[in-house]
Amino acid sequence: MYILNFFPEKCYVKNQDTNQILLQGKIKDGFYVFPALQSSTSYSVNTTSVDPDKNVLHLWHSRQGHSAYNTIQQILKECNIHCPKHRQFCHSCVVGKAHQLPFQSSDTVYTKPLQLVYVDI
Repeated sequence: MYILNFFPEKCYVKNQDTNQILLQGKIKDGFYVFPALQSSTSYSVNTTSVDPDKNVLHLWHSRQGHSAYNTIQQILKECNIHCPKHRQFCHSCVVGKAHQLPFQSSDTVYTKPLQLVYVDI
């Protein structure tokens, strides 16, 4: 397990058990960059299990804050990015539109102040 500590100009990745700093990143162009990870070596990624043509729309849908698929398709079309009309089920959108939490009502009775403290963060 790791701990990430973010500061305005730098970022640390620490070992959770030993608290030892494993990586130190510095801010560059609004992003944290880890110089220790930069390398001229290129790595190949096996993409045989992913059909990029089918996932483009869903990828942009997620990147743009789960905007409507029609809106994403129109934006991609105006940017000359090929986008199939295949839409995927988006679990995040369904959960975000839920009006009732999936928890049962509690039968517990509290008789003293502060026996239950509820915080909605």
